[in-house]
Amino acid sequence: IYDEQLHNSGIIVESIFLTDLGTRIRDLRKSRGISQEDLALQAEMTRTYLAQIEKGKVNPSIGKINKIAESLNISLYEIFKDI
Repeated sequence: IYDEQLHNSGIIVESIFLTDLGTRIRDLRKSRGISQEDLALQAEMTRTYLAQIEKGKVNPSIGKINKIAESLNISLYEIFKDI
């Protein structure tokens, strides 16, 4: 039971992190007046995948997050700051 509880708490923490990450990316995008479609195009991903990232539904690779950062003209630090 302990291992299952530990595993489940890890899933919860990851879910919270992904939701926070997605919210941060969405806020950064909106603050720059960029549409999902335009950011997705610049970051070389589909708009649907970007929407899933922003909703915390997927766990993007660091490479994808870096592409988003580059497309927003910010550092990875700026994306992860305050998460």
